Amino acid sequence: MPVGTAVLIVLGGTVTAQAANPDDIEQLINTKQCADCDLVDADLRRLNLAGADLSNANLEGANLFYTVLDDANLEGANLAFTNLANASLQAANLKEADLFRSLLNGANFSGATLMGATLIESFIDQTLFIGAVLQDANFDATLFHDVNFDGANLCGAILWSGTEYRQVPCEGDVGIQDLEM
Repeated sequence: MPVGTAVLIVLGGTVTAQAANPDDIEQLINTKQCADCDLVDADLRRLNLAGADLSNANLEGANLFYTVLDDANLEGANLAFTNLANASLQAANLKEADLFRSLLNGANFSGATLMGATLIESFIDQTLFIGAVLQDANFDATLFHDVNFDGANLCGAILWSGTEYRQVPCEGDVGIQDLEM
């Protein structure tokens, strides 16, 4: 038996591909109600999903480029590896959301709640977090470029300076510009 064939036999039963459930995509587009939905790798570019309920949805790898998610509920959602470039998430609820290695360039999170969110190794450039609640958010191994945190609550957030981690103190009025990063 050729070696390539043997490898296929061994791995044949263990490799599975996961993709978005077409029924869940249709439900989201028609009703904006899709809590706990399977939207892995879904192409949701440029949709208006303002006010949508995507709590605990699995959006891993989804393309949300230029998508409007203002006032959306994404609490507990899996947004790892998603493209949120130029998306609008103003006043959205992303409490405990997982944004691991997500593309957030040009996104607008003004007034959003990201308490306890994971933003490890995310790509953040020209992003707005004006007035956002980022309390206890985790930015491990994330570098910022041209980011606006004006009025944001960063109490307890973990930030990466490029050489070390810093946890933002909660006492006093400390802004990101006050940290020696």
